[in-house]
Amino acid sequence: MRPGAVRVAADSGADGVKTTVKTTAYWNRDGRRVLEILNTGAEPVRTDYALRGGSDDGGDARGAVYRTDETHAVSRVGTARVRDGRLAVELPGRSLTTVVLR
Repeated sequence: MRPGAVRVAADSGADGVKTTVKTTAYWNRDGRRVLEILNTGAEPVRTDYALRGGSDDGGDARGAVYRTDETHAVSRVGTARVRDGRLAVELPGRSLTTVVLR
């Protein structure tokens, strides 16, 4: 997330994980979309997001995944891929995952 980013609506995914997963989303001035996903639970969670917006209304996109937990400090841990407007994310227990989409 960069200075001047605008917060946009976000939902934490499936009903069963809403109590342990908190999500905020932002639109950077440079067009990148950023999701900040906090898993407060001790157990890992997989959650899916339906993305809207962007030049292709969600469509397909790629980006980077960063993690902060007991073994990572804002470390790049992988690549995100949006297909048909959907993003699946694996969230380790007690972690903050940041997804930056181009």
